[in-house]
Amino acid sequence: MGGLTTPGATHRSGVIALVATATIAVVVGCSTTSGTGGDGSSATADVAAGDSASGPAAGGDDDGLGGYVAFMEALCAATDDRIDTLPPPPDQIRADLWATEVATAFAQERDRADLEAQPPDDVRRDHRTYVETTAELVDAWTALSTSLAAGAADIEDRRTDVTQLALGRDATAATLGLATCDRSSS
Repeated sequence: MGGLTTPGATHRSGVIALVATATIAVVVGCSTTSGTGGDGSSATADVAAGDSASGPAAGGDDDGLGGYVAFMEALCAATDDRIDTLPPPPDQIRADLWATEVATAFAQERDRADLEAQPPDDVRRDHRTYVETTAELVDAWTALSTSLAAGAADIEDRRTDVTQLALGRDATAATLGLATCDRSSS
């Protein structure tokens, strides 16, 4: 996974880039914009990455490993797209709200991977690990958001948690052959 190396780099460059952006937001100051609409709605409320109409159809056992991989790759691509559409902090959204939106994107991916993916028996255990690690990553992004909003002293610890969980999740994705889900290799 590469870092932010050019001004036009997208969030797709990986979770470490996401953490770096949150770090930049803290250093620069993150209280100038809210990231919500005038009605209090989320900046990405219209993003439907979790809708089955716009997301991948379930795949798995009937389609074998190929169907499972195709489903998961499409699911991860939808998550990447959702994260890529987020406005950059701190200029267009507060860092804490941005981290919350990232947590929401990963939560939707986790839920669909848990409920809709049908991994073949030989990868079921690794798939379960992927889902559980993604759940922990959601919690870590949420904790980072809370710390950023409060200006808490534990922000560095929360960023470390996000990074470590993301790397563990990426390793599991690589084991499963899910290149799109292995954000550290892209």
